[in-house]
Amino acid sequence: MRKTIKGAKLLLLIAGIILASCTAKDKTNMDDRLRINAIAVPAKKGWGYEIYVDNKLFIKQDHIPAISGNHSFAGKADAIKTANMVIAKMKEGKKPVLTTDELTRAGIHMAN
Repeated sequence: MRKTIKGAKLLLLIAGIILASCTAKDKTNMDDRLRINAIAVPAKKGWGYEIYVDNKLFIKQDHIPAISGNHSFAGKADAIKTANMVIAKMKEGKKPVLTTDELTRAGIHMAN
């Protein structure tokens, strides 16, 4: 009978450890592991942005993504808004790319 109780306690302990490790992995996301931030940077004819992951340059974007040509953002606010959209995709585990539809829906001014 004592061996059965010890075996049950050991089994519960192992199950608890497995459950705790699985729960910890579910709560971990990119925010917990790495610090991501963006800054607007002056470009030739307007603004661009840089995205840093863990204080290292990850993306340098001198022009508006998804449109042909090298058109800079007209304003600093549009550059930061776009950078934050890219960061949101990165945090969701998606590729850091945007479409013209996404930029249009966000109200990004693309005629520069």
